Amino acid sequence: MHCEQCKTRIAGGMSLTCCPVCGSLINEKTRKPSFERTWAMMSEDSLKRKVDPKILNEAWNWYEKAILNDPSETGFVVRFLQAYPSFQPDLNALKSKVQGKVSPEEFDCLWQAGQPIWKQVLVYGLLLEDPASTIQLINARPELGAEILALLETQNHKGHELLPELPEEADLQSRLAQVHLPVEVQPVYFWLKGEYSLALAAFKTATHVDLKDAVLLESPTAFERLLNLANDSAKRVEQMEKATTDNQMDHLLDLLYRPLLDNENAFAHLYQLPASLPGYLMEHKQEWQDRTLDTIEKDQALRGIHLALQTLRNQNPNLASECDHLLEKQYEKAYLRPFKEIEKTDFRFV
Repeated sequence: MHCEQCKTRIAGGMSLTCCPVCGSLINEKTRKPSFERTWAMMSEDSLKRKVDPKILNEAWNWYEKAILNDPSETGFVVRFLQAYPSFQPDLNALKSKVQGKVSPEEFDCLWQAGQPIWKQVLVYGLLLEDPASTIQLINARPELGAEILALLETQNHKGHELLPELPEEADLQSRLAQVHLPVEVQPVYFWLKGEYSLALAAFKTATHVDLKDAVLLESPTAFERLLNLANDSAKRVEQMEKATTDNQMDHLLDLLYRPLLDNENAFAHLYQLPASLPGYLMEHKQEWQDRTLDTIEKDQALRGIHLALQTLRNQNPNLASECDHLLEKQYEKAYLRPFKEIEKTDFRFV
């Protein structure tokens, strides 16, 4: 299945309530609505024939009761409010239920009366730990990233013994085991922390994919949140420069070999490679070769590797022998395979 909103492929996500990348509601047909939401939906059906203020209030009253009883239905209420942006219901009942969840200062920062009503309702869902509300609020108000991350840290440790920090070499499974947030929220939680390998691992876990297996990711949102791959050519080049400075070979090669998703030329970044790149690759030649060969062997980025290596070879004759060796291995892997199949490997991530 795919998320209808961000188009992320969610292969094993039938147990999820929302997309773990963008927070859009999924699997709605498998979720039995509450009594209150059933009545709200009936009122909303009437609004499709005629927008009547009386029926709007009637629908809101049922929706309000629904989420006061069950915050996991907040996403449905938000969608209703987005459909009728001029409708301004009273939110005092919702506010009174969640005001004590954080300090008054934190509450004022999150719940700003000047924000659209639907964004205020998302704060209600966030404070009551609804996954869809949490992720959608990050999308709607990215300036709150630090505040939402701090709140998620508090929610993560609530009711759980504070475990000692793991060493850097700890495996992904051990690190994931220390997180007690809903599985839908974990990928975005690690994205906010800047821990992208864990964001991808958490996405695999949420969608029931083994950590050693590959996933297909073809949406800009997934590229940015799970992989830290910008989809703008200039930003991608900036990321490559930073990766060379920070000595992040894995990230650098993904930035180099993977396509852009919002550009007519999927490999426009290859026309403006950083001046520091050839020297960095030569200085770390063995690591570059080993990581690229491993990527080829795992059937990933075969088109991107071919284009990037040809570009590097043409622009930097001193890299010719290294590029030729890798191109030979890429050719062996791609030989006689249909182009569409080779193209698909650009979106496979292990």
